[in-house]
Amino acid sequence: MCGIIAIARQKSSRIPPSAEGIKQSADLSNLGRIQDHQDILRCVKKLQKVKELISGAAGINTLISDSQFRSYLQGICSILTEDLENYESELVQTGMDSQKLEEINTDLIKLKDLLWHIEYDRIIVSQSVGELLGGRTGDRFIEIFLTVQQVLTGLDRLEVRGRDSAGIHLMIQNHGLDLKNLGVRQEIEKRAADLNYKSGSVRILDNALSFVYKVASEIGELGDNTQELRKLILSDDLFYRALENENVTAVAIGHSRWASVGIISEPNTHPMNSELLESEDSPFVVAAANGDVDNFADLKRVRNLQIPKLITSDSKVIPALISNELSSQHGSPLDLDEAFRKTVQTLDGSIAIIANTGLKPEKLYMALRGSGQGLYVGLSDEAYVIASEPYGLVEATDSYLRLNGETLPNRNDSVPDQGRSSRSRSMNLLRYSHLNVSPMTELLSQLPIMSSHKLKLQLEILIEEISHTFS
Repeated sequence: MCGIIAIARQKSSRIPPSAEGIKQSADLSNLGRIQDHQDILRCVKKLQKVKELISGAAGINTLISDSQFRSYLQGICSILTEDLENYESELVQTGMDSQKLEEINTDLIKLKDLLWHIEYDRIIVSQSVGELLGGRTGDRFIEIFLTVQQVLTGLDRLEVRGRDSAGIHLMIQNHGLDLKNLGVRQEIEKRAADLNYKSGSVRILDNALSFVYKVASEIGELGDNTQELRKLILSDDLFYRALENENVTAVAIGHSRWASVGIISEPNTHPMNSELLESEDSPFVVAAANGDVDNFADLKRVRNLQIPKLITSDSKVIPALISNELSSQHGSPLDLDEAFRKTVQTLDGSIAIIANTGLKPEKLYMALRGSGQGLYVGLSDEAYVIASEPYGLVEATDSYLRLNGETLPNRNDSVPDQGRSSRSRSMNLLRYSHLNVSPMTELLSQLPIMSSHKLKLQLEILIEEISHTFS
């Protein structure tokens, strides 16, 4: 068991709401205390509004910049939590009708979930993002470090699937580094020389920069890995300098590993890249995977993959094969779909894959083969969050869909438009040949500006079409 989490985020179009505007919109001055069921319903309605307003990067921006408002919301959460405890104690003693009790309990759970989300998934997350900012200001920093924080939090939650090592890869576009500067160039070259792709490795790509951070340890407690990853990021001045551009964006992949093939080590920690001992001109691919590639030894031998000796994980063949396929197709971005599909077709086993490439750094590619693994696509107004389990993405969104890992017969190259414009077609279904391969979905980080309801509707259309192929 391993855990995957990845985030592709668009620049937020929302203006950070003011504290006063949130208070007025949610009518928090009339929130009141909890004494009966109607009070619970009233609080649910008002706090649902608060949740919506402080969501996303804009909401986090407000919470970071206004510490008094953070304290105000924390006070509300503390008071209502105490009220709920008292109300529940009294409820047990009333001997109320079971049907009415069940109805009240349903609304109690809704309110508890809202209080938890506001306090832990918003307020505490904003404080963690603020720590990563280190005094820096600007929407671009907040959006990127919200992505980083949500990946770290997701890894924390996914550690129950395995935690002997963990890693996070960040693909930075429109970076702010002056690559003509000798000092910058020397630092990058020093960090680009490690073929084992250990923590701190950096790669200069045609359209982006690749940064990776990894930790590996046989002994440790829950949360240790993400604490170490956070320290590594905080201490990387080059990474922070790379973000010094108004148009900078980042796509993130995180992974928590339980070693099944290959020892516990940084070289075996995901995400892994496509570099081989003799692959200087090959397209750069980075990937993370759950499950085992049962035929990895055969693939390594048949494709003559010269993998560095310290890398013994079976998953290394995945990015290497994608790159290999691209090289055979002359490395055109137009061939990436085909290279990804062909690679997955060659893999035996039950596998979930997430990948990112230098050719299309703004996109995440994902594949699910077999029924033994899972991938969930979380939907928010400004990001897609992909995770191995729903609890890996609940901080970012409560709307998600599960990919199906069953066999897909021959398909057309993509899902029909269904009346959608080219800009809003944010997911494509790739066609499969006769081999037993699951549905594969391509996610764009340049998401259409629309509500999560509309995003969910689009994806439901896609899943509906997939399901029809099995009927």
